[in-house]
Amino acid sequence: MNPSARLPLTFPEDELHSPIDSPEQYPGVDGVVRYAEGIFVGYRGYDERGIEPRFAFGHGLSYSSFAYDGLELRAQSIDERPSFDPNAAVIEVSFELTNTGQRAGTEVAQVYLGPLPAEVATPRRTLAGWARVALAPGERRRASVAVPRRSLEWWDVAAGGWSLARGPIEVMVGASSRDIRLSGRTTV
Repeated sequence: MNPSARLPLTFPEDELHSPIDSPEQYPGVDGVVRYAEGIFVGYRGYDERGIEPRFAFGHGLSYSSFAYDGLELRAQSIDERPSFDPNAAVIEVSFELTNTGQRAGTEVAQVYLGPLPAEVATPRRTLAGWARVALAPGERRRASVAVPRRSLEWWDVAAGGWSLARGPIEVMVGASSRDIRLSGRTTV
């Protein structure tokens, strides 16, 4: 058996190195907690403030090791109808994974999008999908991740709905939010 789980949160180096930096945010004052992070909650807050975590979002351990190679990006045509399915694939991300270790293992490769070309601030990195791939020692396999339309949208307060980001998008693939192995750009 080879562990392949990933952390669903970020662990700080210590209590002084966290995006939560006031008593109003944690533990709260007079029983009231102020949630001031906005979209920069969790690993996004660490990225926004340039804080190096002890264990990053998506971090995991294995008895094996994996190499990433051959990134390919293919943007799909986007239908502008408001009723368009937000889960429909907009970007197809594919890459090669190779088990470079001596034991069989499962890698959970994560796909992140860089800041969106939007009219509002967006995170430096946002999880958009992942692929879980089991490989024997020395085995190589192509993995694919379909990035949904919703990952390219932002909430437009003035319009009262979701707006689609248009323009160049950075796509990153890695073993965690801080262990990026491949990156490329595509345009939507």
